[in-house]
Amino acid sequence: MKRLRMIVAAAVPALSTTTASAQLADADTRFTSLSTYAVSLPLGDTRRYIGLPSFLGMGWDGQWSMRNNTAAGVALGVYDFYNESFSTTNFPSGSATGDQLRDLLVASVLATGRWYPLADSRGPYLGIGAGAVYAEQFYQLGIISQVSRAALHLVIAPEAGLSVPMMRGVNANLGVRYWLPDAAGNYVGGGARSFRFVTASIGLAERW
Repeated sequence: MKRLRMIVAAAVPALSTTTASAQLADADTRFTSLSTYAVSLPLGDTRRYIGLPSFLGMGWDGQWSMRNNTAAGVALGVYDFYNESFSTTNFPSGSATGDQLRDLLVASVLATGRWYPLADSRGPYLGIGAGAVYAEQFYQLGIISQVSRAALHLVIAPEAGLSVPMMRGVNANLGVRYWLPDAAGNYVGGGARSFRFVTASIGLAERW
């Protein structure tokens, strides 16, 4: 009986330490799922092709809490710029004027990192993403058949935002991300393009 008591006395602290370590590990690897709606503002080559903002954007971020109020994860997004107008486009061989349809579809996949200076996955944050975007450009002049061009670009995307608790396990999220792809492809008008833009997003983050 005395030996049994000694074994129990030794096992309880060890079990408590193991449980605490497991709980800490779970806390350090909690997962957050963020779904967003985004408005996009064109810059650079994007603005030269379509000067209007896009209201057709959506994204999803998945992130795992790490140490020191940091998080690592992935981000997926789709953004569409569209415009119909009567205008002139310059080509290497000349210019064309008429009714024009322009569309630019951008799909992205990023590896992301974020830092929350005040609290774990809450409050203001700074982050950066790196990965690839697939850009597909559509152009049509009058009744001429639609022309499309596409290319894959490497991209970096710094971001800043604010995550505000709404209820247990659910945060409201506001974010701004600046997309900086490299110049690639052979697009309408000739040559490579770097379709830069800024997204302002709003969404809900669910923490598991």
